[in-house]
Amino acid sequence: METIIQQLQAKGETLKDLRLGQSISIKAAGTMLESTNITGEGIEEITATQMNYIPIRRDWNNTLYDLLPVISVGSKTIVITNETSDDGAVTAITAEGDAKNQIDKDDAVSTPDMNKYTAFVKISKEMLSDIAFVNNQIRAVLSRRLKNAISTIVGTDLVALASNLATGSLTAGTTGSTIFDCIKAVTADLEIQKGYTPNLWLFNQPDYAKAYIAANGNSTWFDTKEVNIKPSGLITAGDMLGIDTSLFPIYMYKDINISIGLEDDDFTKNLVTIRGEARLAYSFVGNCLNAMYKGRIADTVIAIQ
Repeated sequence: METIIQQLQAKGETLKDLRLGQSISIKAAGTMLESTNITGEGIEEITATQMNYIPIRRDWNNTLYDLLPVISVGSKTIVITNETSDDGAVTAITAEGDAKNQIDKDDAVSTPDMNKYTAFVKISKEMLSDIAFVNNQIRAVLSRRLKNAISTIVGTDLVALASNLATGSLTAGTTGSTIFDCIKAVTADLEIQKGYTPNLWLFNQPDYAKAYIAANGNSTWFDTKEVNIKPSGLITAGDMLGIDTSLFPIYMYKDINISIGLEDDDFTKNLVTIRGEARLAYSFVGNCLNAMYKGRIADTVIAIQ
């Protein structure tokens, strides 16, 4: 059996191409059959008590779906209202006979589309019945792939929105030169100036490694603030993006649903189709920009000196 190192060595040129940004081919999806989709010396059915774990690849780049708040809605048409500003002030005391304090606020209203995200697997009944874990594994893979797709699309729009942020000065007074110092300074600054706590920070993979080490070394602060740090291929190397997730909910009309059925000539070919789909919407309007920070790590270090 090949070791992981041997497999990586065999794939060295492909990995080099990917690193350099060159195109690589992706295998087209097809019907899952024992003869083509199962490799190994043999197939032996094991009981549920024997099978404690089925390894499934984890995609670290796409985690937004699980980190953003999900709000269930009962209609495909929703109206989202976010406050954009408020005017006027309330004085501490209004003397007898004096005019009351008048205030107002402005709102941004949007009606986002409920978009549908789908994926399906076509598989032989033989493979489903002969291999005990395949059914649950396919359902898990469909759910994971849908979540990843949703995360990528939402994350792309999130990064695009952050590009509209003006570079601001940090006034919270935290000093330092590490990624942790940057996170702590920006968090304090947004809390003081805007009233929001950026509880999710996204970094490019190499920068994430440094942020991860910082988080482990300062776990009390991260736990107290309930702050998460995650890697994302959507973030440019050297950048940092922080958001208050409460301003970026996903509105779920139809949660991820996995169902099984027949289509076309499935019956005559002894095939079944396992389908996964979800319908949801999101809208980044109103105060969203006030609940975000995007900047170069190096520039942020200079700003907090």
